[in-house]
Amino acid sequence: MKILSRQFVAEGVLIVASILVAFSIDAWWDNLQDRKTERSAVQRLTIEFEENLRQLEAKREKHAMSLRATEALLAMVGPDQSNVPVISTIGPLLVQCLTNATFDPRLGTLNSLVSSGELVLVEDIELQSLLTEWPSAAQNLLEWQRIERENTEQFLLPFTLDYVAYPDVMLELALTDFDYLDDSYVESRFDSDFAALFSTLRFEGMLNNRRVNLKHLIYKAETLEKSTAAILERLADHAAAVAPDNS
Repeated sequence: MKILSRQFVAEGVLIVASILVAFSIDAWWDNLQDRKTERSAVQRLTIEFEENLRQLEAKREKHAMSLRATEALLAMVGPDQSNVPVISTIGPLLVQCLTNATFDPRLGTLNSLVSSGELVLVEDIELQSLLTEWPSAAQNLLEWQRIERENTEQFLLPFTLDYVAYPDVMLELALTDFDYLDDSYVESRFDSDFAALFSTLRFEGMLNNRRVNLKHLIYKAETLEKSTAAILERLADHAAAVAPDNS
């Protein structure tokens, strides 16, 4: 009986050990797959946020261009318009002032990782926090862009067109293909169009609003740039930490 009992105990221990080994192998394999998924996620996020940063910098510079043009136009506003600049001087500034750059964030990878639950595989709590907070900050910039675009299109542009025929400006600049304009189109014959526009208090007020809003847009873009750069720096550090040689 004692020999039989020992045999049962030995067999039981062997079974338990086999189960534990199997669990360990499964856990090792699952962890290996998770680390592969993590490295892939970090690589894809890096590509996505590098594009976001590149686009942010480009759009911010366009906002800055619009701001410089707006400030130049403001310097021309006043009651005495006897020496109002010619269209070739004002035209480019008007076009730049009325330009609304739009940042279009890339969020495909991040949204996919969040919806699939794989973002938690990125074992950096601070990085996870930065990533989950970024879309909200980007949306804030997008909302300000939308507001300023509507402000420009609904108020500043229509008011400008009350005084100046926009095709005149574009034809002078040769920036746009106007093949659709036939021989019946006649450029404005009024020399005082710009003088009348630049001597109005309302135009000055609209340009001042445009200047303030553009400065705020630039601030929002710069803030988001810093957040994006911080994410990229953290992604680079994490990529080095989870490289195959370090796993």
